[in-house]
Amino acid sequence: MENPEQRSPEQKELAHWEALADQLEKIQETLSPGRPTNISTIITFLRRNEIQNAKAKYLNDGDKFYQYPEAKELLDKELGTFEQLMDELYPPK
Repeated sequence: MENPEQRSPEQKELAHWEALADQLEKIQETLSPGRPTNISTIITFLRRNEIQNAKAKYLNDGDKFYQYPEAKELLDKELGTFEQLMDELYPPK
């Protein structure tokens, strides 16, 4: 078994996003068993390590997450709030 302390920074980051995807998947299964939700695409992007795509999807669909307060809270913390994502993805000129 691999020692987590021996992982490279890239491996640690990948493990972080994979763990977030796992958490979101558990939330999704509780809220909507067997049916995809807006969370599904974000989970896919996280598992592919497409973090910018996950952030863009959350920014574009974030208004739909009022239905999933637990997921919204987690995504706000991990990916950023609407305001933070706007600043990051569309910086003022």
